Amino acid sequence: MKESVKMTEEKNTFNDIRDQQDIHQKGDHAIFAEACNGQLRLIAVDLTTSMKSLRDLHDLSPAACVAMGELALTGMILAGDLKDKDAWLSLILQADGDLGKVVVECRQNMTLRAKTSSPHPEVHLNAAKQLDINANIGTGRLAVLRSFGADEPFVSRIPWQQQGLTQTLAYYLAKSEQRRSCLILQVGMDKNGITFAWGFLLEALPAATEQTLNYLEQRINNMPAVSWFYENKFDPAQVLDMLVMDPAIKYLACLPISLSCSCSVAKMKAALAALNRRDLQDLAKKEHLTLACEYCHRQYTFTAADLQELLQAAEQKPVEQKAAEQPVKPGTEATTDAGKSEKSK
Repeated sequence: MKESVKMTEEKNTFNDIRDQQDIHQKGDHAIFAEACNGQLRLIAVDLTTSMKSLRDLHDLSPAACVAMGELALTGMILAGDLKDKDAWLSLILQADGDLGKVVVECRQNMTLRAKTSSPHPEVHLNAAKQLDINANIGTGRLAVLRSFGADEPFVSRIPWQQQGLTQTLAYYLAKSEQRRSCLILQVGMDKNGITFAWGFLLEALPAATEQTLNYLEQRINNMPAVSWFYENKFDPAQVLDMLVMDPAIKYLACLPISLSCSCSVAKMKAALAALNRRDLQDLAKKEHLTLACEYCHRQYTFTAADLQELLQAAEQKPVEQKAAEQPVKPGTEATTDAGKSEKSK
């Protein structure tokens, strides 16, 4: 082991959570750590339970499971950087192949939800008889939306990398996030479905030396596949230990992750209110209308009275719009919806 890595043989307990919390947890969670005297930042995410639930909820084929799983793992790794309680981020994959559109939304409170337009893409195998989702994607397009509050989200559009989805996600971290890092993602599957869904990020902090980075690169290149760790009963925290082999590794946080949908009656009403009056007039003729959330499949039913109320509100909009079009007094500012939407273009 190179001396420049500067590892010690004694456990560093300063700001280490191991004295108060068990890091070898069952269930979905994210672990945050530092190693090599603050030169490396480490994140491990276990989404096995959530991905099993999403598979059942959306009736996903193996290819859809892997694509959604890799997006979700990356999203939860990034969610650890969200500070504001209302902050969220969304990863959107639009595939030209039969995978269609996959969306994963993650929040600061370590919850997520996901949806797909094509839950049953075909199964393609590569020369090694392994699942090849690149055949389902074709030439994809990836976008990452970040919201830090009430403003329109900031959008990053990532050029598609020919090596596939994982490489495209790693490219995003390197270029858009300016992170010198290694991203490891794997969704394990067998004939019965998902066996595990693990993701790891190893990131160089400003203090990192070239010697430490070279050492880490050698460790990663010589490590077995993530599936080997799962099959041999390792947990994500133990994988981090093996990746860096630093007795002074410092564990900073271990946070639970869960599925949670933010849909509501108010949001469904807002979606209906955004329709034009002609569409609302047609809907108002119905005895009732049932809408289903694309993320959690929860259903919301609106009565004829509810629809009439929405129509009446829509018919009053011209009066409100005229008021909004009044000249702006000198010394004041006017912000339009069009102006706000430019932020996300």
